[in-house]
Amino acid sequence: MKKLVAVGLTTALLLGCVPTCYAAEDAVTTLTNAIQSFETEVTVKTQDAEGTLQSVFVDNPELFYYFESYSATMSKNGKKSTYTFTYHNTDVAADDVFVVASTDDLNSVIGYALAETMETVPVVFTDSTLSEDDIINAVDDWREDNYLAYMGYMGVNATGYTSTEAAFSTWTGYTLEFLYMEDTETIQQWRQETEEQVLLLCTTLFSLDMPDWEKELVIHDYIVENCTYDQDAESSGDYSSANTAYGCLVEGSAVCEGYAEAANLLFRAAGLTSYYVEGAGESADHAWNCVQIDGEYYWVDVTWDDPVPAEGEEETLKHTYFNLTDSELNTDHSWQSSQYPSCTATVWSYSAVTEALAEITDEDGNVTEVYENYSTENVTTLETLISDLEYELGVESSSDSADAETGETQTTETQAAETTTPAADTDTDAQGHPARTVAIVVVAVLLLLIIAYLIYRRVMYLRMLKRRRRRAAARKRAAQNGYGYDYSGTGPRPGSSQSRSGSSSRKRSSSGGSSSRSSTGRSSSSRNSSSSRSSGRNDRTRRDNPFR
Repeated sequence: MKKLVAVGLTTALLLGCVPTCYAAEDAVTTLTNAIQSFETEVTVKTQDAEGTLQSVFVDNPELFYYFESYSATMSKNGKKSTYTFTYHNTDVAADDVFVVASTDDLNSVIGYALAETMETVPVVFTDSTLSEDDIINAVDDWREDNYLAYMGYMGVNATGYTSTEAAFSTWTGYTLEFLYMEDTETIQQWRQETEEQVLLLCTTLFSLDMPDWEKELVIHDYIVENCTYDQDAESSGDYSSANTAYGCLVEGSAVCEGYAEAANLLFRAAGLTSYYVEGAGESADHAWNCVQIDGEYYWVDVTWDDPVPAEGEEETLKHTYFNLTDSELNTDHSWQSSQYPSCTATVWSYSAVTEALAEITDEDGNVTEVYENYSTENVTTLETLISDLEYELGVESSSDSADAETGETQTTETQAAETTTPAADTDTDAQGHPARTVAIVVVAVLLLLIIAYLIYRRVMYLRMLKRRRRRAAARKRAAQNGYGYDYSGTGPRPGSSQSRSGSSSRKRSSSGGSSSRSSTGRSSSSRNSSSSRSSGRNDRTRRDNPFR
């Protein structure tokens, strides 16, 4: 019993020695739960009101999206603080809030939102260097590198939320409102059909070992011959499918933006380096392309090579704006030169292309050079094709080639999930606090020691009882065999009246001078009496110390 009391006292002392940070962790947890429930007033055990609140946001940065301001009052004894909060955006679930801590995080969030045609995206910027300009830049990057995930996008509005407290002024919450040309189902259909058309053209329009200049020429001529400029869409000024590669490649009708996006998509599918260019043509907003051929860059404007014919005139295929230099294009186009490569080469001007084409064309105008066509097996050798055409954030491709490549490349949706998960998925409670872990381990060890001690005591007690029974049985057998007193209940026991009377008769016989017993009988009686007394003493000794 004393040992049990000692163990209990030791446990209490160890638990009392748990570091004081455990109490602080409890305050952080309580405060976190209060903010998650949008409580306007809460009291916790802490002497550092601001530091405890900062710990809450560091562990759960998504909660900053709701935080507007607070005030804290210390109790008289200085051990508790009472917080009063004001909130905003309380209609948004914490699981839907994204945390952005870097430019890579922002790109992943923007890409995920565009590919899933999300309309409202709540985010928290914990990197003070990020701003609204970075949001626009991230959208532009996706337009350039992953057009199918961008297709259908029209614009984004960002509403920022900052705290009135100086301690949290480096963080910003944003509600991003994305605008699209059509509903989600329609946009996804556009992307699917555009991808199928591009993959089809990869296997029929140009060839695997075709030179770059010829790939560019084939793509340019295909678009001009198969798309018509949409004057109605230009007049309305509204965004529609005419502003997309879908309008150009699938519907066969587009404005300059649709022409340039379709050309850029096909150039990249053919393995060429190209850019979608925004600028002005004759003082009006315009779009065209910049293409790299054999290491040199050239300007190409597919739209202006497909002029709208006057009524009664036939539409003609032109190459006026095919592979121009800066000085040649600058006569009627303007652009931000710092944003695009400089185009000064003339090696593959249209005149040079015409000469090269004449060498592989017969008198009937048929190309005599035979190339290996693309197939669904070797289309996947063009990494730029797959990176541009796969539904990078979870939309499955219907083509065999995209299906085959999906097993080899990780989709951007997976990358976005790995890089930026909604911050509410971070469960700090599950990780535990160091002080709590120490306390749990100590208590568990002590409980195991107590259980082991009790088991040991029980085992020793059972062993003692077993020894006692064994010795009692041994004495009983000895008595039955005539080596000791009879413990069966029929013979005399040490100290009984029969034993005492026997001794008395021996004394009287001796004093009377005569005896009816022989000397042998007396000797035997004496020995028996002596043996009886000796046995009695031995027996008493053994019972007093059963472990002897």
